[in-house]
Amino acid sequence: NMSHELRTPLNAIIGFSEIMNTELMGPVGTPQYKEYAQDIHNAGQHLLSLINDILDLSKIDANKRELEESQFNLFEAVESVMPMIRRRAEENNVQLSNNVPADFPYIWADLRAMRQIILNLLSNAVKFTPSGGAVSVTALIEADGRIAIKIEDTGIGIARSQIDRALLPFEQIGDTSNAATTNKAQGTGLGLPLVAALVRLHCGTFLLESEPGVGTRAIVRLPADRIVKSGQKLARI
Repeated sequence: NMSHELRTPLNAIIGFSEIMNTELMGPVGTPQYKEYAQDIHNAGQHLLSLINDILDLSKIDANKRELEESQFNLFEAVESVMPMIRRRAEENNVQLSNNVPADFPYIWADLRAMRQIILNLLSNAVKFTPSGGAVSVTALIEADGRIAIKIEDTGIGIARSQIDRALLPFEQIGDTSNAATTNKAQGTGLGLPLVAALVRLHCGTFLLESEPGVGTRAIVRLPADRIVKSGQKLARI
């Protein structure tokens, strides 16, 4: 299928470029070759991310993305994606925190989709948070019983007038007068639209709040009936 045809050659490119960059099979010789191998690897990862997002969005648009629901611990779900983003956070000198209570009630949802949602939002937050800033994940049960998952950062923020645009596919928001910010804005432009689509599949809502120079808060709300009642069998990740 299309997924296999697109991903298979990319996996070879990403894998072999990583072997060259780490010199797993021996020295590559000229240091510049290592740098080129890293560039190839980064470009391959970027393209793979773009392909994955496009395929997922196209499945949702065609009503072919079905939820594979299970019961799981939200704290552990967040912890499972932290290693994927922690290195970038450390490189950018951004503090990354999982503040979801370890004893938070188990929830009933698509685990892969929830990981995708959290990873996309964390990745976005770290990307737009300057050195010395912080990114955190929290969760709570609101007064109406709904689950609220919040990803907050102390990043550059965006104007309220740009929020709707940020939720459109392939739109990238950034301060074009600032070269550093413009470089940070480079990405697939599909992360937030994909998050919103996956949240809708769970009959939930997605809200983005932001203020330039202060930061951004992304809020995922899931229906109260997605909380696993005490006494029911719980599944671990």
